[in-house]
Amino acid sequence: ERRAREGHVASLRELLTQERHAREVHQDSLQERFSAEAEARRLHTKKVEERLEGEREAREQLRELLSGGVASHGVAVREDLGRLEGSLAELAQEHGRRHSELKEGLASELGRHMQQTTAACEGLLGGLERRLEQELQQERDAREACAGELQERLQRAERDLREEQTARKGAEEGIRECLEREKLTSNGLATSMQEQLSNERQAREAQLLSVQDFL
Repeated sequence: ERRAREGHVASLRELLTQERHAREVHQDSLQERFSAEAEARRLHTKKVEERLEGEREAREQLRELLSGGVASHGVAVREDLGRLEGSLAELAQEHGRRHSELKEGLASELGRHMQQTTAACEGLLGGLERRLEQELQQERDAREACAGELQERLQRAERDLREEQTARKGAEEGIRECLEREKLTSNGLATSMQEQLSNERQAREAQLLSVQDFL
């Protein structure tokens, strides 16, 4: 009976040793899986952060290019407007000079032929004044239309820049939300594996206590 009991105890001890070894192997396997999962999560997070950083750099470069383009376009528009205003002033001066010259010439002619040509000269002067005024008005209209077109182009470029900035901001928020969801998912998986490991450890310890109580 003693030998049978000793043999049974030896068998239980051997079984307990095997159980401990199996539990250690299982724990090592779980630790390796957890480490591999943590490394994969770290690499994925790093990859997403690198993509986000690249997107930010591309957006900054595009903003700089667009800002430079709008600034240079605005300078060009202001220069064109300045030239238009200068040309308009020169044209007005030229018309005024021509008008003065015509008036002087007509006054001299009227002095020589006052009685015969007064009515004809006044009619000619009125026609010339109307013609000069029409030419001046046409030139003003053309300059104003050109200035309006240039101003519209500047506003359109600024609007395109604002729309591009809004789109980039939306893309950045989408990437950030994706990264947050990925972090939450990874944290949930890690918590689940830790709970599984803890439950497994408690079950092994309970079984070990049961065997010890039996001994």
